[in-house]
Amino acid sequence: MYTPTPRERAVMALHHEEPDRVPIDVGGTHDTTFLEKSYRNIQQFLGTKGEGKPANRWLGSIYPDEDTLRKLGSDFRPLALPAPDYEITELPDGSLSFHDEWGIKWTKRPNSHYYDVLEFFDVETIGDVDALSWPEPDVQSIQWKDKLKSLAGRASDLRITKYASILDFGVAPLTMTQLFLGFEDSCIYLLQKPEIIEAIMDRVLHIYVRQAESILQAVGKHVDAIYAFADDLGTQNSLWLSLDHYRKIVKPYHKRIVEFIRKHTEAKIIFHSCGAISPFIPDLIEIGIDALNPVQVSAEGMEPVRLKREFGKDLVFWGAIDTQHVLPYGSTDEVRTEVRKRIDALSKDGGYVLAPVHNIQPDVKAENVWAMVDEARMHRKDIQ
Repeated sequence: MYTPTPRERAVMALHHEEPDRVPIDVGGTHDTTFLEKSYRNIQQFLGTKGEGKPANRWLGSIYPDEDTLRKLGSDFRPLALPAPDYEITELPDGSLSFHDEWGIKWTKRPNSHYYDVLEFFDVETIGDVDALSWPEPDVQSIQWKDKLKSLAGRASDLRITKYASILDFGVAPLTMTQLFLGFEDSCIYLLQKPEIIEAIMDRVLHIYVRQAESILQAVGKHVDAIYAFADDLGTQNSLWLSLDHYRKIVKPYHKRIVEFIRKHTEAKIIFHSCGAISPFIPDLIEIGIDALNPVQVSAEGMEPVRLKREFGKDLVFWGAIDTQHVLPYGSTDEVRTEVRKRIDALSKDGGYVLAPVHNIQPDVKAENVWAMVDEARMHRKDIQ
């Protein structure tokens, strides 16, 4: 019996071929990994001691060290620029705060795991959008070129070590309107001032393209997947914007991003959206999305059996292990049952990457994380 390398296994699944077992992604992106406490818990459980790297500052997520990734059996490795090292200020009430490169102020309340945006910009006109302090990345600087050289070396090393790579460099044009305006005003402007929404998304895409073009030129030929989008389109029970508004205002921007990426790489394009988003899936397929993450199985209309039946020929499903109920509150046996159910529903003829629905939270027992990956590795088939 031939045993594929992790990269071969992943590539088979991404091309809708059924490998010896489902590929596993734990730690491959900033949304499929650990928060700091859960990372320390799994390290203690596994007996690993390596240093992880910050994946996303405001989420508090961490890319695990190599020893931990190997023991978990993860088939993917992240490719990402170093997370920015922001200057953090402690406020009188004990909160922590920083301003990011967009000028957005993030605040972390005492005892919280996350930074939130509590103050928004006063934007009423296109002129107000233009007047914001938009970052202009210097993609010709020595520092930037050094980062790209390091990223390219990492991509080359992964090919040698036979792990699949995910370029974790995405864009969230719609989400950025919420961070600038606040969720409520962003929704109102979609209805009443769509030109403001479009102006912000135009600016975001301009900056993204300037950075991504040089990144894709450096590593595009050597990556297997790109975590390219992070625009949440749904709530727990429904869409939060109509299909009509998505198609008229947002979808053209998503399509532009896909077309831009396709000029530089053949890597599979991953779209991240939490929530009850099944009505959007045909549109995502139409614009060229290859994989959907995180497949929030606890949300309305996200039943894996139906999703596989209706969209499995066109879409890779990436995630589906429930982080809302089963991983934090279930027994190890219940976690194993969850894993078997998702594999049975989604893995036939390939097209499934097993991963947690979102980052593994501090209240998830290490035993449950181990049950998830151990059960996934047990379900194997002979391949020639």
